[in-house]
Amino acid sequence: MPGMSGMEVLGKIQALNDIPLVIVITGYATVASAVEAMKKGAYDFITKPFTPDQLRIVVKRAHERRALQKEAEFLRSERERSLRDVATEKSRVKTIINCMGDGILVCDRDNCIVLANPAASRMLKIPESHLLGNYASRGNLPVDLSKTIEESLKSEDSAYTSISQELSIGETQELFLRAHTAPVRNDLNEIMGSVTVLQDISYLKELDKMKSEFIAMVAHELRAPITTVEQQLTVILNSMAGDLNEKQEQLITRAKERTRGVLTLIKDLLDLSTIEAGKMVQYKEPLTLAEIIPRVIDMMEADARQKNIHIEFSPGVNVPTIQGDRNSMEGIFTNLISNAIKYTLDGGKITISLDDDDGFLKVSVADTGIGIK
Repeated sequence: MPGMSGMEVLGKIQALNDIPLVIVITGYATVASAVEAMKKGAYDFITKPFTPDQLRIVVKRAHERRALQKEAEFLRSERERSLRDVATEKSRVKTIINCMGDGILVCDRDNCIVLANPAASRMLKIPESHLLGNYASRGNLPVDLSKTIEESLKSEDSAYTSISQELSIGETQELFLRAHTAPVRNDLNEIMGSVTVLQDISYLKELDKMKSEFIAMVAHELRAPITTVEQQLTVILNSMAGDLNEKQEQLITRAKERTRGVLTLIKDLLDLSTIEAGKMVQYKEPLTLAEIIPRVIDMMEADARQKNIHIEFSPGVNVPTIQGDRNSMEGIFTNLISNAIKYTLDGGKITISLDDDDGFLKVSVADTGIGIK
């Protein structure tokens, strides 16, 4: 070329950003010039004279190589983009899990903890470094939670969803957690591990305690004045404050019944508060239901008589005694018979039977009421 040699042109081409494939065609065919051309980035080297077929073959190979280079560049860029997307998604998921208020524990199929967020570490009062990489059975987890995780990993039932349980954390059990544990399965329904979600329910426990204390306080404060009202109504009904006509006696009797119902409700509320506080005490003693049931029937006889309801009690022969709390048993049969009277139409019948059923006592209360629809 006039003013610039082919090798100089090749050097200029190599300085471009997008380097094309260069085929050097020269009449100075020496080994040295061919080596120099290849070193400077030439794809191939053709000497003159050459045939058209020879040129076509070289150009075709160059074109195929260029296509392969572009494909390789595309695959490399896609791989880099996929790796960036995976890293971004992993970072996003990790940020979300670490910012969650609920605790997260993830175990692999070998029961080894592979993920634990700060909330889980805080709730369980275990450093995160003592959780990650340790087996659930050796990571100082609560015993009940560790057993649940093991059971979820061993479950063969595909319908197995999750187990919920309450946990008490701390020596004084000042922290209460609700744990939901479920197995993680792949597309082939094989267990790959387990995930546990921890929720702090201490505030709910505190609210429930406050509710129970409030109910107990209100019920206790109401019981004394309402008891006084019932006693005064009894005095009036006994004609100790003067004679009553039939209408007055009917109204005061109805008021006394309502008052007694309120006292029963207050007693139930106090019993409920006592049970929730774990202070319910039952005094068990030998009891004969053949004596308790007739006593309850006598107490409910006035209500049955008002609706002209006949109550029939049929005790079995040689009914054995049981160990139970007298007040509790009387309360049970009072509720049963009271409901039977309430939902039986006027002129109906209530039948109570007591039998020995293979070492157990069977009590049946049947009525001619409307039943359950």
